[in-house]
Amino acid sequence: MKTLKERFDDKWTPEPNSGCWLWTGAVNPQGYGKMTMGRNGNKITKGAHRISFELMKGVIPEGMDICHKCDTPACVNSDHLFAGTRKDNLQDAIKKGLFYRAKGENHGNSIFKELEIKEIRKSNLTQSQLAKQYHCSKSAIKHIKRNRVWKHVGE
Repeated sequence: MKTLKERFDDKWTPEPNSGCWLWTGAVNPQGYGKMTMGRNGNKITKGAHRISFELMKGVIPEGMDICHKCDTPACVNSDHLFAGTRKDNLQDAIKKGLFYRAKGENHGNSIFKELEIKEIRKSNLTQSQLAKQYHCSKSAIKHIKRNRVWKHVGE
């Protein structure tokens, strides 16, 4: 029976230009490698990058994420991995332009267009009248008028 390290090493291939080790096994919907470990009824699935970190660098500190310097989800090269908090990971992604949070009319739950936001802000109608016109709550109109939401929309 193969060791965890042998099983792990069977499931990656080197990418010569970046130095990444690309996971060739199963991946999750975000493209991160995953690997099932254990036997019988004690099987668990772990991130391949987390397994790589543990095999090459040791125990992952409790509550820590394993982050990618290379920003390649399928990479399992331990030289490209570091332990960081969830906040560290998110701030790193934002800094590198990898984290996109849809806002305004691009957000999947939006019921307004930016032009409508501008019209609402300029309107002299009451909140009740605007709510009826735009098929929304008075509270939504109030937050738009007071610039609590849709802050990115200018006049």
